Amino acid sequence: ADQLTHDGARTLFVYVPLERYLETILAGEASMHETLGMAGMRIGRLAKLLPGWDLQLWQIDPIGRVAMAWMCEMITALVRIPESSNVMWLNFEKFVSDPAASLTELNTHFGLAMSSQHIASITAGPILQSYSKAPEHAYDSNLRRQLQRESAQKYQVEIRRILNWVDGLAKESPWIADVMHISGEGR
Repeated sequence: ADQLTHDGARTLFVYVPLERYLETILAGEASMHETLGMAGMRIGRLAKLLPGWDLQLWQIDPIGRVAMAWMCEMITALVRIPESSNVMWLNFEKFVSDPAASLTELNTHFGLAMSSQHIASITAGPILQSYSKAPEHAYDSNLRRQLQRESAQKYQVEIRRILNWVDGLAKESPWIADVMHISGEGR
């Protein structure tokens, strides 16, 4: 982030709100495996970013580690943005629900000259109909939301518990409170 956000830079940060992030990661075995594999590195980074962070990895259950990963990446981005940067925070959920509107906002933010026809051709094309990490697999916003709903139902109690945990942490940490606010989840 610090290499891309120099003074005056127009920057885009794409994020997923914590609750949707939890649902998405919990829906995929490979995503969960990757998140847990990176947990040690992320908790170390989080400890450097947050004064008073004293939780050790062994104290956080797997679903809490998913939330910790989200906090780490969101706070890392927030900490490294110079105040003079022109940053657009884009909720990925908003993007996938109305990609044309989001691309129009991006067009304006970056001072691009994409026509509405060009934007329409992008949104109608194959890129929004396949899984980004494996384009040979069909994966659109409807399938994504279906998997999130299934995950939300399956892990309802655990997700609520972790959201409450993060809310409690936000009361102690201005950085966590800030990322919860940015993501629209500040309570």
